[in-house]
Amino acid sequence: MAARRVASVAAAAAARRRCLISQRFVMPQPSCHAAMSHVDRQMLKQCRALLQEGAWGAASDKAKAILEFTPDSYNALVFLGLAQLHLGNPAASAAAYMRATELDPVQVLAWQGLEKTYEMQQQWDKLMSLLEEHADVQLRVGAVDPCATALGRLVKLAREHGTQNDLRHVLMLFYPGSRFYALLSTLPAPDQTAPNAHGAAYDAQMLMHGESLAGANELIQMYEELHEREIESDFARQKNTLEGAKLGWQLKGAVVAEVLRRSPLPTLYEFVLAHPAASDEARRDVEDKLLRHYYRLTLSLPSHGVMADMALNAEVRDKTLDIAHGMVTIGVSNELAWRLDLEWRDFALPHLPYDTLREYVERFPHSGRALAFRALLCLVRDEAYLRDAREAGAQRAAEDADLLQLALDGLEATSNSILCQRIVALLYLLDRDYASALDVLRSVHTSVRERAQQLSMSFAHVQRELASQLAITYVHLHPPKHHNVAGELAERVLRENSHDIDARFARAYVAAQRGAWTEARADFAQVLAEAVPIAPAHGRSLGALALSADAALEAEAQLAHADQQLGHLDDARKRFEALIERSDNDDNVFGSTFRARLWHWLGGCFWAMGGDYREAPAHAYRCFIEAIKRCATFAPAFTALGAYYEAARPPDTVRASKCFQKAFELDASEYEAARRLVEQYAAQREWSLVDVVARRVVEAEGGVDVLTGRASNVHVTPNAWVWKAIGIVESLDAHADAAICAFQVALRTMPRDADAWVRLGEAYVASGRPIAALKTYARALDMLGDVPAENVWHIYYNVADAQRQLGRFDVAIPLLEDVLRSVPAQQGVRAVTAEMRLSDARRLLTSGYMLRAIVQLHASIQDAALALEADKQLRTAWKVVADACFLLAKVELDEQAEIAASAETPLAVTLHGLVLLLGQQDLDARLPAVSVVKAAHLSDVRPSARTPYPHEFLEYAAVVYKYLALVQALDTSVSASAWCDLASALCRLSWIFPLPATVARCGMSLDAAQRRADLARAQGIECTHVALAAKPHARLWLLLGNLHFSHDRVLAQHAYIMAIEASARSPVPWTNLGFLYLSARAYALAEEAFVRAQTIAPDWPASWLGSAFVHVDNRADGRVCARLFEQAYMLSEGALLEADYGFADMFFARIKQGATVPETRFMAPLLALNQYIRRVPRDDAALHLSALLAEQLGASALAVHRIECAARVLETEYEATESTSSALRYGLASSNLGRIRLSQGDADGAIEAFDAALSLLEVPSDECADVTEIVAARIACAVVLAKAHFLSGDPGALAMMDDARAALASTQLPEDRVMRLQAWIAVLRAQMQWAAQTPVADIASGLDETCVYVLSY
Repeated sequence: MAARRVASVAAAAAARRRCLISQRFVMPQPSCHAAMSHVDRQMLKQCRALLQEGAWGAASDKAKAILEFTPDSYNALVFLGLAQLHLGNPAASAAAYMRATELDPVQVLAWQGLEKTYEMQQQWDKLMSLLEEHADVQLRVGAVDPCATALGRLVKLAREHGTQNDLRHVLMLFYPGSRFYALLSTLPAPDQTAPNAHGAAYDAQMLMHGESLAGANELIQMYEELHEREIESDFARQKNTLEGAKLGWQLKGAVVAEVLRRSPLPTLYEFVLAHPAASDEARRDVEDKLLRHYYRLTLSLPSHGVMADMALNAEVRDKTLDIAHGMVTIGVSNELAWRLDLEWRDFALPHLPYDTLREYVERFPHSGRALAFRALLCLVRDEAYLRDAREAGAQRAAEDADLLQLALDGLEATSNSILCQRIVALLYLLDRDYASALDVLRSVHTSVRERAQQLSMSFAHVQRELASQLAITYVHLHPPKHHNVAGELAERVLRENSHDIDARFARAYVAAQRGAWTEARADFAQVLAEAVPIAPAHGRSLGALALSADAALEAEAQLAHADQQLGHLDDARKRFEALIERSDNDDNVFGSTFRARLWHWLGGCFWAMGGDYREAPAHAYRCFIEAIKRCATFAPAFTALGAYYEAARPPDTVRASKCFQKAFELDASEYEAARRLVEQYAAQREWSLVDVVARRVVEAEGGVDVLTGRASNVHVTPNAWVWKAIGIVESLDAHADAAICAFQVALRTMPRDADAWVRLGEAYVASGRPIAALKTYARALDMLGDVPAENVWHIYYNVADAQRQLGRFDVAIPLLEDVLRSVPAQQGVRAVTAEMRLSDARRLLTSGYMLRAIVQLHASIQDAALALEADKQLRTAWKVVADACFLLAKVELDEQAEIAASAETPLAVTLHGLVLLLGQQDLDARLPAVSVVKAAHLSDVRPSARTPYPHEFLEYAAVVYKYLALVQALDTSVSASAWCDLASALCRLSWIFPLPATVARCGMSLDAAQRRADLARAQGIECTHVALAAKPHARLWLLLGNLHFSHDRVLAQHAYIMAIEASARSPVPWTNLGFLYLSARAYALAEEAFVRAQTIAPDWPASWLGSAFVHVDNRADGRVCARLFEQAYMLSEGALLEADYGFADMFFARIKQGATVPETRFMAPLLALNQYIRRVPRDDAALHLSALLAEQLGASALAVHRIECAARVLETEYEATESTSSALRYGLASSNLGRIRLSQGDADGAIEAFDAALSLLEVPSDECADVTEIVAARIACAVVLAKAHFLSGDPGALAMMDDARAALASTQLPEDRVMRLQAWIAVLRAQMQWAAQTPVADIASGLDETCVYVLSY
């Protein structure tokens, strides 16, 4: 509010000033009445007299009268204003006074009147505006006293009635920058002994003289507080705006910059600094505030983007630096000034103002920067500082002893100091601690870039020095990992300064590492030519800052080494010998390591010269020994000595190995020694030692981040062999992802290593990435070109394995067959082929491709048998045989006979041969506990050309599982699985033995079959217990529950609950438990279990099937049951036979109930039954149901085929068992067969089928479960048989119809059933009579008789 009020006052004053100025220059010409007449003067006297008498009304009228004749009469307007004021009309008074000021702004009467008017009304805002306007008028005419008087009153009024904003505004009128300042400066100093003598101008004089310093300090305090409030309020207001969100963290800086840019504080600070009455302490305080003001503004101004003003940034920055430098120059102890003068200057370390550094240490000894500066001063041996340090005592000397620690302590205290970071980085480099140096250099490099952008400075010298140091660091840290970056940095520095020694060294070392020795030699020679020792000067030795203690000596040694590498062996030898003669002493600046390196390189030169120089002990050998004598920790000499022993005649491998070990112990970057050790340990299969050596090498070359998975950049190694070794070890340890990373690093360096590509592919396969593996295998095969297949068969084997993972068995199996043709002796490959065929068969069975699955199962057994002929202990092959037989036992296709006939060796013969192999190992005697199946029994059976029956396949599977359980008993990791497989086979045998088809095929009685089934179940339970004791898991508890399902529900429930606990997220145990409850008619519990299974796995079809059975048993809505069966069928995709059958059965039930179903809906249940029948081709119920559905659809041929198949199956079963159930089902199938044949016009075939049906339906009623249905079926069969005879031309057909009608009357069927049958018979009889041309009356008589019977009912 205050700010707005000040603004409004200022605006009003400005408007008035504009008005006065315009009137001053655009004054209208006076009219003939404008000149004051005698009458006017007389009237003015009268008006004045009235005013003196207090006749305010008469005076007002008189003034108005004057103004009617002389509108521009100044005095009349003043009189009118005074009169109106006393009459209580301040508005009219103010208007009159205002008009008078406009006519003559210099005269003070009107102004005084206005002041009095506003004062009486307490309109302080208008009064302050009026006073400032009056001062402006006096300013224009140069009237200093009236102007000062107005401003003096204005100050007093602002203090008494104004706001802080008003007071700040008014006080600023008396200081530099104000429009009044020049005029007010002419005011004389006031006589403070007589303040009233000057009137109102006294206050103005005091502000310009006696109180000017106090006023300035008052303003400074007010503006400092105002700015802080403005910053906080503006920031709080803008941070939630869209613009504030765009600025983000830069918002605070933008707000600060906006406030400080328009601040008058710098003017006030400078006024105080120039004021003669200011004390030194006050000046120091204000100077500090001025520096901090510009420092803060410099850091707040935007340095980039559309809001950046680079010229302003540079101006403010330079102002800050000038102030700071001025304070440093005159020795003001202001830490910020000294810090800025040192940190914000573009100095390379050798060109720093070391005197300033020393003074900083003296003035601010406890700051962090002082510690780092002390380290630098000690490093350059600054004489003045060292003298002061000696005087400081022993403690200072102890602190200065460790320069790096001293600098680190300083950096810890002032972590944002770029100069401290640069000093620490230099000390790290001088200590050859390149890893630590790199961390600091990266940080300081980023800080310098940010500061350069912030201050709009280039810092060219600093950045060039840092780039040179970074180049050296990258050269020596894990070479050649960072050499690309090092080379780029060196090139950049040399473009700017071709005489930079460090950058040229860096470029030379990079060239040497990549083998460009000619380029390297040129750079080393250039260094040797330009390197000049830096002599001490000005009391300090700046040569200590050089990264090379003696650049010329280092360059000369490297030059000799380059000559050696280029093959200039004589030149190199001479240089080395000269260097050794000159530098092989204790005065060498590089120490013992350099001396050892010279001897080592000389030895390498002799070694390269060959002949006696290599073999004679006086040359190469002597040099290596001398190198070790000079420095016992110089690892390359031990490596060279090891190579010497290895090449000796005869080779001394023991000494060579010890030398390599010693070299590697001393320096993990001694890669040649490490490589030889890795090769040695790998040959000995000591993979743990290979891993240890390889990982140390990786650590030495800076590749640890790759191993830990934290690498941010692509790692390029000079030692591909070590990464390949790590990849092999990781592969052996089953760490596929780590192996992949290692092989990828190796292949970046040696992309033509086919073996590495193959191993990478194996790692990809192990990690579940077969597509990537196929690409790598293709790369390897492409590299190997025309290499014979028998030499690269392992690659094709790996390709097949990758294709297997992708489920491409049609590609993988032919590949393995090709491998076997190339290397037929590889029986392990044949066993894998068998396994792959088995896996393919499982896939095909799941997809419903039954015939193709059987082909693969037969072939897998044949392949496994061939492998077992070569190695009968091959457990994987035995497992394939057992699993294949187990699967074949679940499938019964007539096509199996055709498959068996097409095989070179009948499957039964193959299996019999395998059983003989097992018999030779005395299997039955070694495992007598499982006696329900015996190898001896199976081997006694003579093999035939036919395909084994399901129960025979199961017996073969059980015998092989029995063998596997025996041979794997001691292997706890697989024994439980083996016993589980055996128990599963026995469980299925217990179910399949009592089946009628099995009884018929085995030629045993039903009781004998049941006894054998019970034995299989009991022994299956025992096997399950053995497996549970070895390794309990959910599959075993499920199997145990299945074995107890029909005999002990309590134990079965316990087993299923244990399975649930073992595998809580599996729907299988819940589903099995639901079926157990369903069998016990506990429908609520069953439904709850099925719902739990559906919750866990909504796509698990068995749980939906169970829910369907619950609803069927509860006689729920048929549509709900149908939907549940359909859901189970759709989810199973043919894998759940019960769902296929249930879906079709419920569909047919709906049709029988009279539901109208479009023909298009018939296809789904027919397809479901078709899948079922392909899996179980001898299921009479499925065949029968399929025939009925086909009949409904009008597919008569399919219906006849299916019902005939059902009849044949039932005929075989009835002949084997002669059971009532078989007879009834056979009879019903025959009846339906007859009916369908009759519908096709095959009367004779129908008669045959009906005769068979009637003979089968002759069953004693007390043995039948439902006598009513059997009787009704017999009657219906007799009736349709009569119609068949009629159609075949038998004249006795009508008599047969009458016999059937009479038989119906004698039955005990329900009346409604009898009624419907009577009506049906009557209609059929009438049709037959009509066809026989019986008189219509007789036909009608018969129908009437039937109608009477029906109506009477």
